[in-house]
Amino acid sequence: MPDSVGIDRRTGKILTDREHVKQSISVILRTPLRKITRDDFEVVASRRRQRRWFGSEVQELIDRPMTTTNIMRIKSAVYVGLELNEPRFKLTDCDVIELSETGQIIVAVAGRYIPKGHIGFDAVNDNIIQVNVPFGVAA
Repeated sequence: MPDSVGIDRRTGKILTDREHVKQSISVILRTPLRKITRDDFEVVASRRRQRRWFGSEVQELIDRPMTTTNIMRIKSAVYVGLELNEPRFKLTDCDVIELSETGQIIVAVAGRYIPKGHIGFDAVNDNIIQVNVPFGVAA
């Protein structure tokens, strides 16, 4: 029985375990992290509700000049986005592997797969996941 199940966002087919995590990584990194504003708080029956943070700041950074500082910011945004949103994955390596004049970049992400991380079981095993996430024109 799979540890996690999801739907492939392109084909509609069922994804399980590692393939589901790979898709999740791509979705997280390509989803802009929305800044929380005062309008995001709603008062309903004397309770305050806040919308959940989801995504990463990578989208905000890819249009900047690719200096060493901005590449480090991208790597940091990848780490924070995945750490906050994907408990089934522990990042071990991140690199910008392609930069084009048309504005496309590819971020390579590698880390350990934690099959039951989404239910609080954090035993890390030797299952490595590697994902190349494209951004920009041809993404």
